[in-house]
Amino acid sequence: MATVRLEEGTSDWFPIKRGVRQGCILSPSLFSIYTERIMREVEHDGQHLDFQAIKMNGEEIKELRYADDTALISKIPDGLNHILQSVKNHSEEKDLYLNPSKTKIMATDKCNDIPKLLVNNEELESVETFVYLGAQIKKDGKITPEIRRRLAIAAGKLNKFQKLW
Repeated sequence: MATVRLEEGTSDWFPIKRGVRQGCILSPSLFSIYTERIMREVEHDGQHLDFQAIKMNGEEIKELRYADDTALISKIPDGLNHILQSVKNHSEEKDLYLNPSKTKIMATDKCNDIPKLLVNNEELESVETFVYLGAQIKKDGKITPEIRRRLAIAAGKLNKFQKLW
C-alpha cells in the first residue's frame, strides 16, 4: 500500500501493483531515497546514544552507503550495538529487515574487545576480512592482499584473450 503527499494534503491509500524491474537503473536510486529517511532517523538517535564516529580529513564518518550495501562505523564497540539496533528498529518500521547471515562485524587491530551483537536473537559473525563494493577490507587495514586479488582477477580475464592473439 502507498500514499502520495501533495501540497494540498495526502492521498488515499492505494495498492502498489507494479515496481521497477530487476536490474533497472532506477532501482539503486529509489532504494537510496527510501533508506535515506531511515538513516536520518538513525543519525538523530546517534546524537543521543553512546556512539562515536571516526574522523577523516575533519569529517565525521558514521556509515558508508551505496544502494543496499551499508557499513556502520563506531570507535567504541557498545556504540556499534546501539547504532545497529537503531538501524534495525527504524528499518523494520518501514518493512525492511536486516539479514543476520549477511551482516558481519569487523574490528580493527586497535579494538579487539567486540561485544556479541545480535539481530533477531541471532549472533552476528565476526570476520577478519570482508568485501565491500567489490573491495576487500582487512582488519589490519593493509591493502596488499586486495591489490594481489585484483591482479589475479585481471590476469584471469587477460588469459581468456590468449586465444585471440
